[in-house]
Amino acid sequence: MSLRKAFKKFYNEYTEWFREKSPTDLAISGLKLAEEAGEVAEAVIAFAGASKNKIRKLLRKGQTPRDAVKEELGDVIVVCLNIATLCNIEHDDLFESAAIKAKRRTEEIRQGVR
Repeated sequence: MSLRKAFKKFYNEYTEWFREKSPTDLAISGLKLAEEAGEVAEAVIAFAGASKNKIRKLLRKGQTPRDAVKEELGDVIVVCLNIATLCNIEHDDLFESAAIKAKRRTEEIRQGVR
């Protein structure tokens, strides 16, 4: 399933949740992204085994570190798609520009520019 289809499915199935929880203010969405990125970092730290306290905390919540990474990455994706929507950016365009940027950087590394 394409990302666009997955997001539309999410949006259609959880319209009420999206309306209640999805901020319409772009600045608030930016803050939410920072919060979710921090949660991804915590989950990755637990996944890597670098913090026994974080692992215990996840296990108390009934989550494995892998499950937490998956959940938090999903949250980041949803917030990013929400920001793109608020900025009138097509979701496909996000990945196209990221692919172009990655290709350019790879070429720069190969040529010794970076």
